[in-house]
Amino acid sequence: MATRRVLLSLVLLSVVSLELHAGVFYASGAVSYGLADGGLGARNGSQSIDPNQGLTQMGLSLSDSFPDGNRVDSRAFANLAGGLIQTYTHAEYLDPSPFFFSNALAQGRLYDTLTFTLAPGYYPDGARVYVSGHIDGWLTDNGNSSGTRAEMDMYATFKGVEFLLSADTLSGSLLIDQDFVVSNRLITPGSTLTDTLQVQNVVIGSGLTTRAQVAPNDGAYATANFGATARFTAVRTPAGVTWTSASGVFAPSAEPAVIPEPSSLAVWLCAVASGIVLPLRRRQSRVAAHR
Repeated sequence: MATRRVLLSLVLLSVVSLELHAGVFYASGAVSYGLADGGLGARNGSQSIDPNQGLTQMGLSLSDSFPDGNRVDSRAFANLAGGLIQTYTHAEYLDPSPFFFSNALAQGRLYDTLTFTLAPGYYPDGARVYVSGHIDGWLTDNGNSSGTRAEMDMYATFKGVEFLLSADTLSGSLLIDQDFVVSNRLITPGSTLTDTLQVQNVVIGSGLTTRAQVAPNDGAYATANFGATARFTAVRTPAGVTWTSASGVFAPSAEPAVIPEPSSLAVWLCAVASGIVLPLRRRQSRVAAHR
């Protein structure tokens, strides 16, 4: 029987779990893997994009295999222009042995700072801003031990309010199809502005990590596929409030994208999202918080 764990929460934070730097923006990420195949030895690899590079989009990919079926695949993509992150990890070894294992990890992160401009007027709710988003993907493994599993962790943050989602599977499958909303005020409720006001350096960001691993003595596979993306879908402001981003490109998108198969990876790394659409819309729910 499948064992499933899903942890979902919204947290009000005084210090957000992102590097808080005024006017900074980035798309960053990392991929890594390890595999061992008895007498053929062990291999591992990693790639990363540092936040200090200040990129607005990034793509990373690693894959490796041994001749008798030990295989790993790890991919990550992040794009501020679409407000989205995609990750995919797969690990397998189908012949049980104490000398074999495989694991893969993929991570993507987005970070931007927004400036809000408030027109003169009365703001009874403190110019509350609602940031909405959606996370789509699936986890699966057919292992027989707790060491074989597929896992995911995701966060989204806006002005000190953070949405958190974690899930894993043990010998089973799990679909994730989750809406979320994070919300906060820009000024004190009941304020009346007689002049235009700018609220600067408001942090918005997200991160997605997926892992897949197959334990020794457990001939199996594990996959965490979030190619249908974790994405921001909208930044909703009250009348009289507009916003700009430090990156100049941040734009939430209501349209899902997909992570392509390896044969189209070259196109994918050029930020043309195409591939196989996965049937992930079996469950929807909405989560919201206010501060």
